[in-house]
Amino acid sequence: MGRANWKGSFVEKFALNKLNVKSNSNYFNIWSRRSVISSNFISKKVFVYTGNRFKPVFVTRDKVGFKFGEFCMTRNSQLKKKENKKKGKNKK
Repeated sequence: MGRANWKGSFVEKFALNKLNVKSNSNYFNIWSRRSVISSNFISKKVFVYTGNRFKPVFVTRDKVGFKFGEFCMTRNSQLKKKENKKKGKNKK
């Protein structure tokens, strides 16, 4: 079950305060992965915290309405290595 429509989308107050403060930079850090990307974030570079580092996310019109956490993965994919067969053991 999703959030009620009358409440509106959730955006952390800290993120909104960063947007309201006039600064020269077009990027800032975000710790709240659950916040929804609003139209105020368009054409800004946001660094989203993954638990151990910040990953950059450039916000475009297509990303409005999604959450910040959807665009940076927190888990690394593990590639399985093939085991090399030992040569010479089964030779006759």
